[in-house]
Amino acid sequence: MLSIFTKKFPNSEFIITTPNPFSAKRTIEACLNYERYHPDHLSYISYSNLNTAMTRLDFKIDRVIGTFLPREKLTKKIKFASWIASKRHALSDNLIYICSEQ
Repeated sequence: MLSIFTKKFPNSEFIITTPNPFSAKRTIEACLNYERYHPDHLSYISYSNLNTAMTRLDFKIDRVIGTFLPREKLTKKIKFASWIASKRHALSDNLIYICSEQ
């Protein structure tokens, strides 16, 4: 799919977004015997797997952005996980990759 895109639109960027299965919040929840999943997502791609895939496919990762899901009530667990994730996007709720051809 990506090779078709880059042939049709050379010298352009593309964006990949995915929930992060290893976010700080999900990791803390797993330690508390709670597993969250979204029924619309059949599989999840981690930060390191996405980096590896883009490298093997010879795409340049221009930028990685970590985002957080808004919460109505900020519990101590959520505040702590968000603080940790702000230090490393590999721990954020969602990952946004902006990539291009090398």
